[in-house]
Amino acid sequence: SPAARWQKPVVPDEVEIACRQFRATLNKLTPENFDKLVNQSIKDIKITSADTLLALIKLLFEKAVFEPKFSIMYAELCAKLSTLFPEFTTTDNKKQTFRKILMHECYSHVAKDGAHTPPRSLPSSPTTTYLTSSPTTTHLTSSPTTPYLPSTPPSTPSTP
Repeated sequence: SPAARWQKPVVPDEVEIACRQFRATLNKLTPENFDKLVNQSIKDIKITSADTLLALIKLLFEKAVFEPKFSIMYAELCAKLSTLFPEFTTTDNKKQTFRKILMHECYSHVAKDGAHTPPRSLPSSPTTTYLTSSPTTTHLTSSPTTPYLPSTPPSTPSTP
């Protein structure tokens, strides 16, 4: 009978809704529209629990790992989100901030994959990333690097 097949509609919870919104924004994110999307779309995501925050961080981490050519943009996004997203207190009175949860996610990824696992791909030319900030903005910039080579060989102590 039709009544036996009827099921209560599933209402998405906060985590699912926030993940959908965040994923859609991450998929549209480019360096050109970064400020606009962060200031409009991401600020509108409802985050009222550490579970929601963790789910969003996992999405961002996954996106950054699988799209290394946008790593600087994702690093800038992390810097921005650490000030935008709320912090929570656990039942044992420990603070759960964006930064702490992100660091834990990074550590877990390294511990799971092993600290000596080589990256999937290396950039064609090595770069060093510098964090620069002013009272209103934080930016990451890259510059080519060369390995440090001392200009003179290390001296050996002379013996009398």
